[in-house]
Amino acid sequence: MKQHVFEARYGAEWDAFEAWLARRESGTKEGPPPIPDVEIPQRYRRLCHQLAIARDRRYATDIVDRLHDIAIEVHQVLYGGRTRHDHAWLGYILGGFARCVRSQRRLALAAILLFFVPFALMVALAQVYPDAVYYVMPGHNLAEFEQMYGPGASRLGRRGAESDFYMFGYYIFNNVSIAFQTFAGGLVFALGTVVVLVINGVMIGAVAGHVTAIGYGPAFWSFVAGHSAFELGGIVLSGAAGLRLGSALVSPGQLTRKEALAVAGRDAAGIMYGVAGMIVAAAFIEAFWSANTDIAHAIKYGVGIALVAITIGYFISAGRARAA
Repeated sequence: MKQHVFEARYGAEWDAFEAWLARRESGTKEGPPPIPDVEIPQRYRRLCHQLAIARDRRYATDIVDRLHDIAIEVHQVLYGGRTRHDHAWLGYILGGFARCVRSQRRLALAAILLFFVPFALMVALAQVYPDAVYYVMPGHNLAEFEQMYGPGASRLGRRGAESDFYMFGYYIFNNVSIAFQTFAGGLVFALGTVVVLVINGVMIGAVAGHVTAIGYGPAFWSFVAGHSAFELGGIVLSGAAGLRLGSALVSPGQLTRKEALAVAGRDAAGIMYGVAGMIVAAAFIEAFWSANTDIAHAIKYGVGIALVAITIGYFISAGRARAA
């Protein structure tokens, strides 16, 4: 059986299981349950059989990961599992977060394109037509960025003499604000998420393009190199979570929009927990490492490349051993 036939045949059962889990988690009692409780054991055995088939036939990882996660959660409901619950956070860090992202990889790819295409276009445009950045950002704001990355800057990326700890808190607040806007924008049928991603791509690209065009590129790129993997990664994954909410509202399938949103909310939460960690890590690096002008640019670039490679490797490979 080909994968698309397999999905078409059993997809409604998986949707119903996810809706049942979301309803149980929220404690909602309104309306009939997606699956009567008396049918759960029988359906669970059937789900495990479908998971075994998906693994045996080497279907796409998003299908295998999705079935694996549903099976684990239903097993927890049926048989408990205190030990696993106690260590759930560790399992999430070591592989659960990556599986959540891979299960939404098409939306993650869409979020990446929505952010990085405008970003790259704006950087390139600023090199051939420097005045273009003034159409998207006031001149006095650009002058502040020139000061932040100019030759006289004692700490990169700062307007004044703020302490590292103060900036650590500021970066957390700023990144959380952007991530929340990106995520919550999904509730407007995904339009809000799309707008926030594109606007941030344009604005950040304008700054990067402008400081590069005027010769401050080494200071700027060495500053952003270290924390970009976590900061920009967190933003685009917030976008993927927001798009997941929006897709549930636009195309709820055989579920009601309320049920579809509950299922999507669980998927999105699985991503946003990890995003929170990425944001804190990014803020720490940005405050205590990226701003330091005593560290050679080459070292910052090397650390940045290593963190990007580790981050990509994590999302590609983490958690696969358990699902194999």
